[in-house]
Amino acid sequence: MSDGGLHVSSRKALSESGVTIIDVKGDLADQTADEMAQTLTRLISAGRRNIVLNLGGTDLISTQGIAQCVAAQKRLRERGGELKIAGASTELRRIFDFVSLAQVIECHPEVRHAVQAFVKVGDQKAEKPKKPRKK
Repeated sequence: MSDGGLHVSSRKALSESGVTIIDVKGDLADQTADEMAQTLTRLISAGRRNIVLNLGGTDLISTQGIAQCVAAQKRLRERGGELKIAGASTELRRIFDFVSLAQVIECHPEVRHAVQAFVKVGDQKAEKPKKPRKK
């Protein structure tokens, strides 16, 4: 999707990881943040649970864009999923620190780190020892 200089596209990471990556290029101002939110909503409704929001092509995010990220995180967690942010510029990371976004959404320097964080969480869940049954 694109509108007014914003380009939002989605792709699957590794097929076995179950992670979807949303690549955002352009500024996430009020109206363009709605386009990103529509993509997130469509993916969540389609059953995607683990999503990486790649902000590597974004230099600006409005309060509306931040609010859309938090809303998507809430919807994903209600469904047992998670949103992670990757590739944010130094300026975006300053904004995220200022509004404490990293307390709600994990931020990673690169997409591959965010995808790996999902895989590690999945491995930890799979490796939990089973409790013996009482007879």
